[in-house]
Amino acid sequence: MSDLTRDDFIKALKDKKKTFEHMDFENMDLRGIDLQGINFTGSNLSFAKLNGNRLTEANLTRADLSESELSGCKLMSANLNGAILRKADLTEANLTGARLQRADLRGADMSRAICAEADLRGADLTRAKLSVVDCRMANLGRANLTGAMMRGGMRALGGPASAELRRQVLIIKQTKPKRC
Repeated sequence: MSDLTRDDFIKALKDKKKTFEHMDFENMDLRGIDLQGINFTGSNLSFAKLNGNRLTEANLTRADLSESELSGCKLMSANLNGAILRKADLTEANLTGARLQRADLRGADMSRAICAEADLRGADLTRAKLSVVDCRMANLGRANLTGAMMRGGMRALGGPASAELRRQVLIIKQTKPKRC
């Protein structure tokens, strides 16, 4: 992975560069930068500050966003397939139509997020905070919701989300917690 400073990154964006594959943005403050359509495939964005940014149609395939700050981000139609979002803050993020197949969202806080029409097939949402999440028409096929916290409910009306969510919640209710 190649290191890049915030100033270098902003200069590259001004020069119309759109591809930053396998780059290191760990701990970088990227707030206030329009990242729409940027390609971050395989990049390290762990602990990055991206609060409120526009990442619409961004490619974050297999990117590491562990413990990154993504609250209020606009991630509509973004590609997050295989991305690592462990313990990421996605509160109030808009993930409408985003692709999150096989994404690692263990322990992520997705409270009040919008995941309408998102593809979460095979995503790992173990111990994720899913309070008041809008999952209308989302695909949660084979998603792991073990230990997910759903206080206030998940809104899943119609489509594959409803049937899969009912099945997953039934499995969670039937599974007894292990004692240490």
